[in-house]
Amino acid sequence: MNQDACDAGEFSPDAAWAVVCDGMGGAPAGDIAAKTAVNVISTRIRDAFRPDMSLNSAKNLLTTAITAADILIYDDANENVDYRGMGTTIVACMILNDMVVCAFAGDSRAYILHDDTFEMITHDHSLVQEKIDAGLLSEDDAAKDPDRNLITRALGVTETINIDFSERDFKKGDRLILCTDGLTNFVSEDTIAQMLRRDDIEVIPDELIRHANEAGGRDNITAVVIVK
Repeated sequence: MNQDACDAGEFSPDAAWAVVCDGMGGAPAGDIAAKTAVNVISTRIRDAFRPDMSLNSAKNLLTTAITAADILIYDDANENVDYRGMGTTIVACMILNDMVVCAFAGDSRAYILHDDTFEMITHDHSLVQEKIDAGLLSEDDAAKDPDRNLITRALGVTETINIDFSERDFKKGDRLILCTDGLTNFVSEDTIAQMLRRDDIEVIPDELIRHANEAGGRDNITAVVIVK
C-alpha cells in the first residue's frame, strides 16, 4: 500500500506550492491520514492564495491549513477504531517571487539547490535526529540505527501540532525538492543534488525514484521538484 501522498501547483511564474505527506499507523490508516492532510492543505492553499500575498501571509496560511488537517485526522482517528494511531508527516512549501517558505513536521524533507550549494532546509523530527543533535550519534551511524524510523512529530496524533518553518531565497535557476524518507533513506544527498542539476527536469522525480528502488526501495517513495 502506498501511504505517501502529494500535490503541487503553480499560480503564476512567480508563485507555486507543494505538499508531501508520509502516512503512518498501518493499513489503511496511514493512507487515509496522508491523503486527508494533502487534500485539506492543498484546498486551503488554492482557495486562499492572493497574487499580492506576503511571505508572512503565506506562513499564516500554511499554519492554519496544517492545523486544520491535524484536527481532522485526530478527530477521525478517535471516532473510528480502525484509524486509531494514524498520523502523517508533512512538508509544505509556498514560493512567492524570490522567496520560499517551508512548513514541516516529521521526517519528510525539503532541499534547495542554488548554484553549487545544496541545502536541506528542514530538520527531521525523529528520535535519531535528537540523538545526532545531542552528540550521541554520528550521521554515518544514523543510517544503521534501529530507531531511524521513529518520528517525534506527526499530524493527527495529538489535538495540536508544533510546526517548524524555514525561509530561503529562491532565485532564477534554483531548484527545490520535497520528498519522503523513502527517497532519503536509500539515495544519498550527493546523488539527489547531482540529479537536480540535470537539464531534462521532467524526468528528475522518476529517476530519483528509480535510484531508490534499485538501492532497496523498501518504502514508498515520493519526490516533488520545483524549478524557478
